[in-house]
Amino acid sequence: MFFSRNKDLGHSDPLYKSLEIRNYNYSNEYFVFPKKAFNKFCENLVNDSKFLRAINILFEANQNKYSLSKCILYASCIETLSGLIKVNNIPKPIDSVRFEKSDIINILTKQINDSKELNEKDKVFLIEKKIKYINTPTNPDRLEQIFKKHSINLPLKFLKALAYRNFYLHGNIPKGKKLGSFDNDNYNRAFELLFLANVLALKAIGYNGFVKNYSAEMEYYSQKADGLKDKDILIDHSLYYSI
Repeated sequence: MFFSRNKDLGHSDPLYKSLEIRNYNYSNEYFVFPKKAFNKFCENLVNDSKFLRAINILFEANQNKYSLSKCILYASCIETLSGLIKVNNIPKPIDSVRFEKSDIINILTKQINDSKELNEKDKVFLIEKKIKYINTPTNPDRLEQIFKKHSINLPLKFLKALAYRNFYLHGNIPKGKKLGSFDNDNYNRAFELLFLANVLALKAIGYNGFVKNYSAEMEYYSQKADGLKDKDILIDHSLYYSI
């Protein structure tokens, strides 16, 4: 081991590139990763096994060369990181007062109990495991509230990306083509999920600064490859966001 070099585990998608953000005319403090945030990052790696696991998943996703694998890993990383952040009073899908007045829980419970097709085990499962949580916020709703807790109002593009978590973690692939091929579309979605994972990880360590949105770069070059000139290229989101 003393006569060999460690394998290079770097990747081509860093959080930001200082040469690029110089164009924003911000002060030099944004060009280098903040010492305080880096210290907190190291502390979390040592003291929080769930945070360490999330970063390991993020690291593996960054190294992975397969578009679909990257999406699944980033979605898993987001799920792990979101579990580190407690959010109270998440709005329910249906207003609580109207929901209670509807008496829907009792109505459904009676229907289940009266069913002759269901056995006792089926009834207990539906009543205890399903009906109780019928007005529970969805996973994308919960994730959105986590970002709002950090005063981050995600652009529509990334709000939609929150729903990818359900697709990829349940063995599905979001429908629709944007960049024309299976790989390109999944790479693009992977970059959207990477952005969300980076934001969650960075806010967990108190980071304030820039994060690069690689999906904007990918959309730009994909449109260039299709023969579009710069004046005809349309991208409705920014290359960099300040968090």
